[in-house]
Amino acid sequence: MEEGLATYLEPLVRARAGLSTEAEAFGDFVTMMANGQPEDGDLGIDRTPTWGRIYWGGALFCFVCDFEIRRRTNGERSLDDALRAILAAGGNNGVQWPIEKAFAIGDAATGLDVLTRTYRAWRVAPVRVDLDGMFRDLGIRRDGDFATLDDRAPLAALRKQMTRR
Repeated sequence: MEEGLATYLEPLVRARAGLSTEAEAFGDFVTMMANGQPEDGDLGIDRTPTWGRIYWGGALFCFVCDFEIRRRTNGERSLDDALRAILAAGGNNGVQWPIEKAFAIGDAATGLDVLTRTYRAWRVAPVRVDLDGMFRDLGIRRDGDFATLDDRAPLAALRKQMTRR
């Protein structure tokens, strides 16, 4: 989770701070996020310690959870809310909690079970994500090594929220 959170959040936080554009924030996602998908022989996100699964698999997990929380709450809640609640409860890099504890706190903050349910599904089994469908719904299209954004996409408002200050 530590590496995946950093990989997922860094470009979004840069855009929120005005240090990059929304399209730049999603550029790495369209070119790199597929590195987090399971490959043949994958044993789940907890048991496949490859570079792609550690960094981009964790980022993919965070992206899927953030997307699902935002979609199910119509943008009223996000992964940010879960992370703030975990931090407020004392969860940080200085403590070692079972991940299930952190996810239960995060889920309580969002009023959903997205973190816990997704983790249970992914931890010991390979789960492929329809990244193309998610990107299409959010209005993110790969254009070479860059992202082109479509504000007419059905979930473009959720995409915009991810990088809004």
